[in-house]
Amino acid sequence: MSAKSTRGAPADVLIAGAGLTGRVLGLCLHHAGQGDLAVRIVDAASGPGGRDDLRAYAVTPGARRMLETVGAWERLEGRTQASHLMRITDSRAEEIIRPALLNFGAEPEFEGDEPIAHFVEARHLVAAVEGACEAAGIKPSFGTR
Repeated sequence: MSAKSTRGAPADVLIAGAGLTGRVLGLCLHHAGQGDLAVRIVDAASGPGGRDDLRAYAVTPGARRMLETVGAWERLEGRTQASHLMRITDSRAEEIIRPALLNFGAEPEFEGDEPIAHFVEARHLVAAVEGACEAAGIKPSFGTR
């Protein structure tokens, strides 16, 4: 079964939305189909976005493995920071007593444990996923509904 994109190129899968989620989905489907699935991504926006996003992502170990599998993680070399421990509190940084409400992970002395997350700036993650899509031959069509 094939769908037809608005540009006329046949597609087995047509993804609406060329943001980070749509592109990662496209990469996963391309990889799962071993390159035999025609994946097309369309987006109504006039062009790609996310390059000026100031947020950061906490990439979990499972998400990291997925990004490794689809060829995006290695493009982030030197741009991530591993975290083995996260403490959540409702106090201000300058307060002397800061009770932890919630802890994730293990103390740093437990070497060898997998990080609970890798932090990465959104713009770097977007660029890595865009590069992996380009390498896989997945080129979104912008200005298309």
